[in-house]
Amino acid sequence: MSQPDSTLKTIVTATILCVVCSFAVSAAAVALRPMQEENKVLDRQRNILDAAGLSMGEFGKPAAELDKEQIETLWDWVSPELVDLETGEVNTDFVGEEAEKYDPREAARKKMTASRSPILNST
Repeated sequence: MSQPDSTLKTIVTATILCVVCSFAVSAAAVALRPMQEENKVLDRQRNILDAAGLSMGEFGKPAAELDKEQIETLWDWVSPELVDLETGEVNTDFVGEEAEKYDPREAARKKMTASRSPILNST
């Protein structure tokens, strides 16, 4: 006759519990990914609206206190433009969606890589 609290039963129970919980956490992470991406975009828009002062001017409160519809209403007023910080002029190479998708970190990384690469002489 086996003991009711044997070591094997404890290990099997713990293993099954771990597997079930890991599946639950993985499923939740996959299911919530689109919501996380949407909130990431919304947070970026809130920060931009706060920096521009649009939320205080229109609704009298910071963008963090606005709901999604109010943020979207204000965001319609914003048009993304890239400005060359050295000259102060608007960069017309990136307009509309291209300007929104521009990643300054990636551009800086590319610039650093290009400046470090050796110059090959063909002479």
